[in-house]
Order: sequence, then structure tokens, then C-alpha cells
Amino acid sequence: MGDPRWQQRNRGNHLHTASRELYEETGAVRFELTPYGVYEWNGSFGMVSYAEVKLLESLPESEIDEIKLVDVLPEGMNFGDMFYRFSDRWDGLENYKLKKYTIEINHLNELPEIKIS
Repeated sequence: MGDPRWQQRNRGNHLHTASRELYEETGAVRFELTPYGVYEWNGSFGMVSYAEVKLLESLPESEIDEIKLVDVLPEGMNFGDMFYRFSDRWDGLENYKLKKYTIEINHLNELPEIKIS
């Protein structure tokens, strides 16, 4: 569920939501985020984004115990083949000029602030 302070401040903005999720699940505080698609899962829709992480901090207090950096997605991930399909689609978009957003998350010990440029 994440930090409830973020939910009030950033409700409804998919860039803020994706940034918060990436931070909570990896500790990423500086990264480029490139939205590149919409998906449907069990009747709900979501935005798919690619993240190029520039700086990781310690994992915040959450349900995630550790992260593992890999070059290729491991076999047998949850959610069927969803992540593999996202990865294949991203690999096919290298020639497109997609909008990248530079994200920086500050004030981690207070109400976290997400800067998007």
C-alpha cells in the first residue's frame, strides 16, 4: 500500500504513482521514466513505463525485503507473461522518440517530494 502521505498528495497522476511505486519497491530516488503503453489486468487499466535508475538509496520501510539487479527478467515471474510482454514491447520501441521524464525524490525523512521535469 505504501506511505499514506503520498496518496493524498499525488492522487491521480500516473507519473507520481509510478515514481512512488519505484521508490517504495527499489529505493530509486533519481531516474528517468518513459511511459510507453497502457495495459488491462483483471478489469483495471494501468500505465506501463520504463525506468532508467540513476541513484538508489536504502529501501524504505515496506513489504519489500531486498532487490536483485538482473540483466534479463527471470523465468516464472508472477502475473503470467505480462512483464515479458512489456519487456518485448519496450525492446521494439528503440527507434521512437518517446517522452522521458527526469524524476528526483527528495525529503525522504519528511513528506517525500517528487520533482518531475
